[in-house]
Amino acid sequence: MLFGLDLREESLPADVVAQALQLYQAQEYRASMALLYRASLAYLVKNYEFSLPNGATEGDCLDLVTKNLTLPSEAEGNYFVTLTRAWQQIAYAHRNISEQEFQALCDNWSLYYSQTQAPDSRRKGADDE
Repeated sequence: MLFGLDLREESLPADVVAQALQLYQAQEYRASMALLYRASLAYLVKNYEFSLPNGATEGDCLDLVTKNLTLPSEAEGNYFVTLTRAWQQIAYAHRNISEQEFQALCDNWSLYYSQTQAPDSRRKGADDE
């Protein structure tokens, strides 16, 4: 658990993006964003084997991901920053993002955090281009 979000892999749906889109379409904006955000954290914790201390904030997570992890690309780090800012906007400022912005977050989530791709396989593919 991190700021009330369950990061256990078994707590996530099999298709994170489909579930997030369904929640967004049902106007459950906070739940849809929470799902994308916690699934991202769960993916990063699992695949980069780092831990977050109790009481960690979104800012602490940003620092850890952007400063301490070697991600396959700068774009992936930028995505996490954008996702975190969108989560903070809806969770704390109670302002929804547009459907277009949410769709872009979902599309990029699939690109960076697909459950079927490990970080090493994505890195290898990027190097082959």
